[in-house]
Amino acid sequence: MTVFQQGKCAYSIAVVAIFWMTECLPLAVTAILPVIFMTWLGVMDSRDICKNYLKVRVRFCLWFHVLSYSLSMSICGFTFSSDF
Repeated sequence: MTVFQQGKCAYSIAVVAIFWMTECLPLAVTAILPVIFMTWLGVMDSRDICKNYLKVRVRFCLWFHVLSYSLSMSICGFTFSSDF
């Protein structure tokens, strides 16, 4: 990795850290930004990033959150209360 690529990597990490602290984007979007930045800036190939970034556990958690969010926004999403 050249010094120029290391600078690009540090820049992307700094931008993601600022987005994470300020929450100017939802955290789920901010979590995907390293994959976008690393390929866009030419630091790594997207195939190499996704091999390490999108493991089975991460994909399971991602789809679990998508499913739970969609159920909470649908008609079926209701809560139980003790106010009978």
